Amino acid sequence: MKFDVNKDVSGEQTFTIESRLGDKIDSKEVAVEIEGSSLFSSFANAVKSKPVLWVIGIINAVLIVLIIYIAIRLFRR
Repeated sequence: MKFDVNKDVSGEQTFTIESRLGDKIDSKEVAVEIEGSSLFSSFANAVKSKPVLWVIGIINAVLIVLIIYIAIRLFRR
């Protein structure tokens, strides 16, 4: 079972689960703790989900900066 939670929700949230078997109904109240979302936690989750792509992206960014640096040094001569 998956629940969609609004981004601005945090803290303890409760809901009730009902099960039915024939004419018997059983209900239980469930409490869950929802952590607030932050920019850092969103970034950390993104890195955890696709670490290889992030490493490739960082290497590409470093190479682009290095190419720009070398090009500027060559044009100044």
